[in-house]
Amino acid sequence: RRPVLLEAIAVVGTTGAGVLVVQRLDRFSREPLTAALAECELRKNGASLVCADGAGSGDDPTSELIRGILLSVARFEKALIRSRIKAALAVKRSRGERVGAPPYGFRAEGKALVSDAEEATVKERIRVMRASGMTIRAIQEQATAEGLRNRMGNPFTIAAVHALVTRAA
Repeated sequence: RRPVLLEAIAVVGTTGAGVLVVQRLDRFSREPLTAALAECELRKNGASLVCADGAGSGDDPTSELIRGILLSVARFEKALIRSRIKAALAVKRSRGERVGAPPYGFRAEGKALVSDAEEATVKERIRVMRASGMTIRAIQEQATAEGLRNRMGNPFTIAAVHALVTRAA
């Protein structure tokens, strides 16, 4: 799930660069396993990881220990961030505030949800297809053929069609 990191490692391999420089170790990865796999790929390409702040740079045992500690701290920070976000969302829900994107077919206007005519038409078309007995896959293919698009302007995925017809029931 880190396409830019994978691309950077690939560039190091194809160009023969000797190092991959990152701003700080926690910007490289907040997961020790991901960092270890990425460092292994760098070593396979004859390169090493260097932090611009100097912390944990190098291949000696002390640098490896520091890297391990810093990655553990980064993982801890990630868990703290996740728990703070979860708590903040729980507070919003307890106040009756909406969290997340509005359901397909609606848009948010302030704190209220109002029907979105264009999305409602698309949603109704998908529901009519389901009511006629079409499978989810067939609906997805037909919706793509008809040019029906999701909020982002992309064709509907099977999961999105399933969610739309399930919520309709």
